[in-house]
Amino acid sequence: MEKIAVFLDAKDEIATFLEATKLKIFHKKEKMWIIYKKLDVDMKDVKGIRALRHGYLKLIDEFDDCKIVVVKKGYGIPYSVFYSKDFSIWELPGKAEGILDEVLNQEMKHEAEEELKFNENKNKIIKIKEGEYYLDLIKAQLENPELSSKKALLPFIETTAFDALKLRCCHVPPWLRSHSDKNNLSFDVKRVTDQDFEMILKKI
Repeated sequence: MEKIAVFLDAKDEIATFLEATKLKIFHKKEKMWIIYKKLDVDMKDVKGIRALRHGYLKLIDEFDDCKIVVVKKGYGIPYSVFYSKDFSIWELPGKAEGILDEVLNQEMKHEAEEELKFNENKNKIIKIKEGEYYLDLIKAQLENPELSSKKALLPFIETTAFDALKLRCCHVPPWLRSHSDKNNLSFDVKRVTDQDFEMILKKI
């Protein structure tokens, strides 16, 4: 949790993904921030969506357990790559050392809020029998319009031992396909109407 990756330019100022020449991953040890890892980054001359995506995915392999990224402004292919990998992306200007504590404090606050929401949403996921659960995501989102499918499902998937999760939703969440491929999950989809689907998500 207490690691933050910052994209920097040659002057050690926080940079955009594409402007960055280096990346420093900071780690908080006791009350001090130390440089955990330093990486060279230069994507300015990389051409094509596939090549850019591949470049940032290779970069992510070096992040270890760091899931927080700071850039001057996030957009385009790199933003979508980090977002799809469930990174928390912060947009801030200036020097890295001046913002690390604030970013970490806000992350911890956000984590606490998400934990509260998760506990509230957990009550909406019904246990049908041992290992089998059901969630009416359409109803849950009508009651809480700010609830995304990711917020509703991901904490449950990652923290609960289950065999099958039956889900009613208005569409198949795009992130769920890629997440399932990489996390030993499978799902079957049945279209009830144009905006009403039944899904069964299973652990392989």
